[in-house]
Amino acid sequence: MNRGRVGIDLVPYGRVRSLLTAEGRPVLSRMLSGAELALSRTDTGPDVPGIAGRLAAKEAVFKLFRAAGQTLPWQDIEILKEDGGWPVVRLGGRAARLARAALVEYVDVSISHDDPCAIAIAYSGPAPESPLRWPATPDDAPETVRTPVDPAADRTTEEWKWLRQESKTSVPGS
Repeated sequence: MNRGRVGIDLVPYGRVRSLLTAEGRPVLSRMLSGAELALSRTDTGPDVPGIAGRLAAKEAVFKLFRAAGQTLPWQDIEILKEDGGWPVVRLGGRAARLARAALVEYVDVSISHDDPCAIAIAYSGPAPESPLRWPATPDDAPETVRTPVDPAADRTTEEWKWLRQESKTSVPGS
């Protein structure tokens, strides 16, 4: 059973700006497909945050494959948009073969942009149509759905409430 994998990557906007120079453009066109390049243009010019997000998402997706010694197949991992603007992953060629070899049957991504960088997280797990999804109601749940943990490391509900409160008060702006 595929228990799921997570990949994450961060791309600074400065890296994208350097790829948008005359010297960098040939490299960028090898990293983004024609469809991705079209999605990365605005009325005022290149969408630097959007490009950074796509590059981060491609790297995050590639990490799901755990393909040691392999180069990232930039053109074979496309980060496009669904209706509503949500990112969607399309795999082809070598990326699709790496995914099959890694037993990756479903990939989802989330991208966030905040100057000076974009971050993306990719998740792979059972396909949404798979019977391995969580039960619809608690009554349908098996008796044990928790991952076994060290009882000494487990925390009570009161401890978690306290930790959440502490993190809210100790992080500026939260």
